[in-house]
Amino acid sequence: MSKAANKTRKINLESVCRACLSERGHLRDIHSTKIPKMMESCASVQVCENDGLPGRILCIMLPLDYKIVYLQKETGKK
Repeated sequence: MSKAANKTRKINLESVCRACLSERGHLRDIHSTKIPKMMESCASVQVCENDGLPGRILCIMLPLDYKIVYLQKETGKK
């Protein structure tokens, strides 16, 4: 194996966005938003506290994207 293939980098899960893994910008606690419910409904993805994945979110557009899909899905159920 080459040296480049052996390089690994540790990631602090509290400093990366759960959606895009970006380490820049202001991260919000994902569990203080409605995003977990929307992700579960729209993408069949469970978001649980202490699941070993990043618990913060940065992506500004992600909540909006999920909200649009979530509202369309909820409207279709009626």
